[in-house]
Amino acid sequence: MPAHIVQLILCVHAGFQESGPDRCIWKLTANGKFSVKTAYGITSTDDDPLMWSWNFIWKLHIPIRIKTFLWVLCHKKLLTNVQRQKRGLGQDTSCPRCSSHVESLDHLFIDCSTTQLIGKDFWEDAEVPNLSLIDFDSWLLKNLKSHRTFHSIPWSLVFTVYLWFVWKWRCKVVFEQNFSTPPNSRQIIMNYAMDWFTVCNHTPDLVVKHLVHLHWTAPKCGICKINTDGSRKTETGCIGAGGILRDSTGKWLNGFSVNLGIGTILEAELWGVFWGLKLAWDMGYRIVEVECDASYVVALLQNAPMSDHRLFSLLNCCHLKLHDDWICSLTHVYREQNRAADLLAAKSYDFHLGPHVFASEPAFLCTVLAADTSNVATPRLIPL
Repeated sequence: MPAHIVQLILCVHAGFQESGPDRCIWKLTANGKFSVKTAYGITSTDDDPLMWSWNFIWKLHIPIRIKTFLWVLCHKKLLTNVQRQKRGLGQDTSCPRCSSHVESLDHLFIDCSTTQLIGKDFWEDAEVPNLSLIDFDSWLLKNLKSHRTFHSIPWSLVFTVYLWFVWKWRCKVVFEQNFSTPPNSRQIIMNYAMDWFTVCNHTPDLVVKHLVHLHWTAPKCGICKINTDGSRKTETGCIGAGGILRDSTGKWLNGFSVNLGIGTILEAELWGVFWGLKLAWDMGYRIVEVECDASYVVALLQNAPMSDHRLFSLLNCCHLKLHDDWICSLTHVYREQNRAADLLAAKSYDFHLGPHVFASEPAFLCTVLAADTSNVATPRLIPL
């Protein structure tokens, strides 16, 4: 069997009696439930290279209504007279403003004499690319992704407000008999852009943080503390987990590194908790504290997992073990308090696939363990 297939299989929890019957789930959603959106995504065969290039529009710092307008424009769905004729909504394709040309998008936003009068001052000041040398899509992209400013306002904002008003005034010409383009069109556009930019660009309230000094804390006498962590290499998708068991004096009780093959960081973190609990139980400890620096994992394990979660078997195994016939707690700590487990997880890639248990402390952990035992603290800013 190919090595990469073995690695994919290895991190899958095989299940146990309490896992329930096997069931089908939808792997493309986080909750395992089917959605039309994800199904459409895998069946779409549109090969247009620009199909998804406009997604950045939703991240632009511009008004929401203009984002929506821009999305329609960039996908060439704006109801110009050419588009209306294609849809059987009319026969006249001429420009309603200059009446002498076909109203395509290029004409509406670039070539129309009325548009050129509105944009004359903008183009001169902004030094945009020569419109005769690039196509309409490239023209839009260059302006939308421009990092220049125009009278201290981002050009992308001014440009999109300009496009919106061109379309808005064009529609008024069509639907309002006596409407004419305002002679102070530039001022109207700039005032709108400036007002929106001023209101939305205020400095947000800063999250107040304070400096704390963090270190590993030993448990009370008679308690076994388990620290666990997961690791993932972004470039390969390989995951690993590690953990350490210590007593109230910081003495090494046991430790592990698990090379888990290929998977997600959530799988890595859960496997870390799983192996930590398993080792503690098998060694006979019945009062246990588990610490993990992944807050989302701690939150997931606070309640019984949903049966349609794609990691239900592993989640349920950890959840049931936490609530087994012993005193066991799971809490979140910061990474600075979890350095030994972090190093064990990172070290897992150096071993063969599967778990590697350390009955005694390995040499590569000596410095970190000494620092933990001596309460050597690391500073960190945390929210109040």
